[in-house]
Amino acid sequence: MPSLTVRAPSGETVSLDAGFVSIATGINAHCGVEHGDDGLITSIRRLNPAFVPGKSRRAFIFELDVGEDYLGRNLHREIYFIEYGSKRLALEHTALIPKGRFLTVAMIGTCIDAAVLPRDSLQIVREFLTLPQIDRILPGIAAAPLACACAPRMAVTTATFPFGDRFAIIGDAVGSRLNKDGLYSAHATASRLAETVLHEGVDKQALASGYGKTVKWLAADNRFGRMVFAASRVAFTMPVVSRIVYQGFATEFKVRDERSAPERSALEDRQWHGRLSGSAPRNVRLRRAALRFCRCGRYAEERSV
Repeated sequence: MPSLTVRAPSGETVSLDAGFVSIATGINAHCGVEHGDDGLITSIRRLNPAFVPGKSRRAFIFELDVGEDYLGRNLHREIYFIEYGSKRLALEHTALIPKGRFLTVAMIGTCIDAAVLPRDSLQIVREFLTLPQIDRILPGIAAAPLACACAPRMAVTTATFPFGDRFAIIGDAVGSRLNKDGLYSAHATASRLAETVLHEGVDKQALASGYGKTVKWLAADNRFGRMVFAASRVAFTMPVVSRIVYQGFATEFKVRDERSAPERSALEDRQWHGRLSGSAPRNVRLRRAALRFCRCGRYAEERSV
């Protein structure tokens, strides 16, 4: 039976024997790059030696106070997703999100992985705002005052065996859908764990047969997610492939305009659900996107001939 040691507001430590323990600490509380010095991880490994924490990476998020008029003129209530930075500022994915008078910028990339934060925060912000592609979208943005910045960690792999006899970990400390928020992970893992505890049991075998299915689903979705993001980077950074993709978008928009239909095109739908919002199963979206890409490539080839 797990034994918990808690600290009371008075500072006194109290030991409790628990019938079941659910650990919901979040990834930024106890999951850094190295786990050897973390007391909680050490305690969990004593309960289950097979437990291996998932890997994580840093994201960099900052807000600029640019005013509602500026955002209205330049972003028109739209969210922008940018797939590259520069040779010096190696970015994989950046989102520009207007929020009232503030512009939120969230980014990941090898330059963020290698940066020493918060020391390098101002330098990253300055280099990003002076990129040519950013200046085209947001002219004069480099002079905007910085309102705040942070560098939270995000899960990139799923933990192995995050449960044992009478205990389980939930939330993004277990894992989350690649490059997506941890709220959905918290909902998916917590609801499935509750069902397992109520209907199947709290021993290791019961948790593995019930709750373990959700952990395996997260791991599988992340594998497909890496394929989706890799294909996206190829599609938007290689000129030949970009031409095929842009031709596909142009064709679908033309057909949609001719029909005067307001709904999103098929490629728009795949980009939004499969990669940006992540609301669809990525194995399904990856299969459909591959078929669509082949059709677009054949169409572009016919147009070239």
